[in-house]
Amino acid sequence: MIELAKHGEISCIVVKDLSRFDRDYLEVGDYLEHIFPFLGIRFKSINYHYDSIKHEGKTIGMDIAFRSLIYNYYSKDLSKRVKSAMNMKQKECNYINVVPYGCKVAPGKKHHLIIDEETAPVVRRIYMDVISGKSCTAIAKELNTEGVPTLSEVKNIKRSFSHGKPQWTHRSVLLIDNIKYTGTMVNHTRESRFIRDKNKRRVQKEEWYIKENAHDAIVITEEYEAAMAAIQRRRKSSRTAHNRSDRVFFCAHCGGKLEKANGTVFACPSHRYRYHDETPCENVHWRKTTLEEMIFEALKKQIQIVKVDVDKKRK
Repeated sequence: MIELAKHGEISCIVVKDLSRFDRDYLEVGDYLEHIFPFLGIRFKSINYHYDSIKHEGKTIGMDIAFRSLIYNYYSKDLSKRVKSAMNMKQKECNYINVVPYGCKVAPGKKHHLIIDEETAPVVRRIYMDVISGKSCTAIAKELNTEGVPTLSEVKNIKRSFSHGKPQWTHRSVLLIDNIKYTGTMVNHTRESRFIRDKNKRRVQKEEWYIKENAHDAIVITEEYEAAMAAIQRRRKSSRTAHNRSDRVFFCAHCGGKLEKANGTVFACPSHRYRYHDETPCENVHWRKTTLEEMIFEALKKQIQIVKVDVDKKRK
């Protein structure tokens, strides 16, 4: 809504009360006294009988300021109470966050996990494949070929995918790095430092809340440790920084950015190429010099077209 307002597509905003707009009293005052008047937007609050037209060139009023301040404190107090309640559930080692693939919430028990008989075999299969030495990319490719439903499909999550539908990738396969599959519940691994903190900090392992045999296991602890060890062996010990300043080329098939294959050749890193067979992206390999020559020729043609149009207008 704010973006539409900034682009001049909104002329009036109507809210029930200011708590439905923002609970930061400083930000409310800034919007009502500076931003909305500058954008020429009328603001009305039904419950407060507030209309910005009646306050042109004036402050928002002490009653509005105090109410916004009260809502701000109420929001902070509510946040503390919710955080305290969630902390109690974490200490009891109840399930409180995202349900792992292969599990589901027990009927009638909101904070208890049980095995999903339809997807749990997929999780166990991934573990066995990783232990046997298969790469995560190869496993993802097999799952896509067989049409195994992904986490998004199982949960009916609707998102925009550049390839038309959700698919398995090496990142989704790596989600098996979750000790909950062994029946152990782990909570309080991250925490917010303050209200509205978007970057939660990691908590020391000594402060985690851990409970073994909290729910049924899909794999045993030995299998989990063996799979994690296999993944660690294949990961690079060090990362090298690459120059990304010339990553301005895109694949015409999938729309993904082309990546350098060996310094001078650009190739499509598309998930369809990596995780599916027989895709047009597989044949996208271009030398940097060739791409630059083609773009230069295209620019020259565009300039010629513009010159012709300008000459016609002058005549």
